[in-house]
Amino acid sequence: MHRAAFHCDKHGRSAFVQALIEKLDRQHPYLNALVLRDGYRRDLVRLEGIADHQCVEYPGGGGRYHMWVFGKGRLIRHGDQGWLNWACSGNHIISDDTVVFREVLPVSIPASHVQD
Repeated sequence: MHRAAFHCDKHGRSAFVQALIEKLDRQHPYLNALVLRDGYRRDLVRLEGIADHQCVEYPGGGGRYHMWVFGKGRLIRHGDQGWLNWACSGNHIISDDTVVFREVLPVSIPASHVQD
């Protein structure tokens, strides 16, 4: 996809980011998840307990997104709130441009996750 077309495809990018964060949330219900577009202005102050980090290309090229799954951390955004550039799930609080992620504590742990 041509770079100009990537920037005009807001609906497609939004749906792509939403699908990524929903997939991470389903796969890792007891961790926080974060999706950021490569080049999005932000400061990752610290992410602790990183269980996974991957990069994926927007279909057709023209944009790359980073995906993290982690325990806790902090992000300072320098941009808008929306699905085009970033998304997060888990136990977080957003205050102005700062997102604080706390450990996700399940209400009850399913038997399939309990070790004898």
